[in-house]
Amino acid sequence: MLRVSSFFVVLTAILFMSISAASPPILPAYFNYTHQEIEPLKALESSDSTATISDLKLCDRIMYDKVKKKELGDKDAALIYAYVYVAQRDALAITAQLKKNEAVNLFMITEKVLCYFLEKNCDATNANNIASPYSEALSKVILEKIKLRHQADLKGRHLYPVKTGEGYWQGTPPYFGQDTGSWKTWLIGSINNFKVPEPPPYDDERWQQELAQTVTARKNATTEQKIAVVRWAGGPGTITPPGQWLLLANNYMFQNKELSLARISFIRSILAMSLVDSGIAVFNAKYLYWVKRPFMRDKTLTTVMPTPNHPSYPAGHSTFSATAATILIHYLPENKTMWEAKAQEASNSRIWGGIHYNIDAVEGFILGKKVGEAAIKVAERNN
Repeated sequence: MLRVSSFFVVLTAILFMSISAASPPILPAYFNYTHQEIEPLKALESSDSTATISDLKLCDRIMYDKVKKKELGDKDAALIYAYVYVAQRDALAITAQLKKNEAVNLFMITEKVLCYFLEKNCDATNANNIASPYSEALSKVILEKIKLRHQADLKGRHLYPVKTGEGYWQGTPPYFGQDTGSWKTWLIGSINNFKVPEPPPYDDERWQQELAQTVTARKNATTEQKIAVVRWAGGPGTITPPGQWLLLANNYMFQNKELSLARISFIRSILAMSLVDSGIAVFNAKYLYWVKRPFMRDKTLTTVMPTPNHPSYPAGHSTFSATAATILIHYLPENKTMWEAKAQEASNSRIWGGIHYNIDAVEGFILGKKVGEAAIKVAERNN
């Protein structure tokens, strides 16, 4: 009896592993889809090839090229990345549910999202030539979800009130990111839960200490530090800092043979959404306090790179980087040392370049970590 029982245990295990290997890993969709939206897709022809990492790479190149061509700033680029990655994730999730495989045209939904946000009324002609009726219909269903979310986001946006006077930052209108703090968050809920400490008053002597630290860091910046300043600058015409973090994460995941396509899609969608939420949190703080940049206190200070047209406190690079590192350390902990090192370098680069105070970097880093931790809790709860 013992031998027979052992035989059936082994046989059951083999069958279970075979079934698991035959079915793609469970991937939760971000949006909620009704039975009426999904059911008609079942009967449609699905002649598409199985999606691959090579498809993700090519979709990324298309996306990055369009972002650079449009010369988007970090917050706007981050939003594009989030919508594209969520759309790809949902396409894979729905296909796994309906077809029990990953045979879906990711170029179709990628180009439809990029057309909607960047080119308006264009057709995804390249993808349409090779997409099946199933992928075409699926892309339309997902795009409708995206449009509804985006329209709700636009309705809730508003400019933060301008603060005037000697003690406040003064830029050139229109101010970059003045409404970003009012954007609709993806994962972290109310932005009111993500505050930074009120900075010292304008005439507080602590600002002279902060300024002296920045001036010294800028003056003594090494060649390597100046290179880091340029590397992380990520202004319009580049993939921007959020794109740099996604590129780092993607390159690492694409080389990891143990990660499935579904898992990669899930992790990068969480990272992309968290970076948008990070931007919302940091711009909410920037336009709450309107803190002057270092060069506005010291007219002799020259920066390595141009200073962005928005207030100083807290630092966006620090916030983005701390959020990214927090997400990546959670999902890819074996590479913890590199994520931490990259985040610290990105944060420090803005002080080395004379663009930020140390307090900007410190509080931005704390804020970014809070955003990342909150995003992980929501993502794992819904997974």
